[in-house]
Amino acid sequence: MITSNLIKNLSKEKGKSVEDLARRIGYTPKNLNKNLKRETVSTKELMLIANEIDVVFEQSHILGKW
Repeated sequence: MITSNLIKNLSKEKGKSVEDLARRIGYTPKNLNKNLKRETVSTKELMLIANEIDVVFEQSHILGKW
């Protein structure tokens, strides 16, 4: 699932709109929606969002060969 859709679905399940979520993490709804649409949500933003909607954020890494 695309990150933006996952965030929107989880927010909805928790009874929070993306607009409310944006304000709670210190962003304008316009900026958060822009980042979600472009799939440019930073790790920091993902951690803040996860905290607000009470889910666990785990970051995975893809490592190349040396």
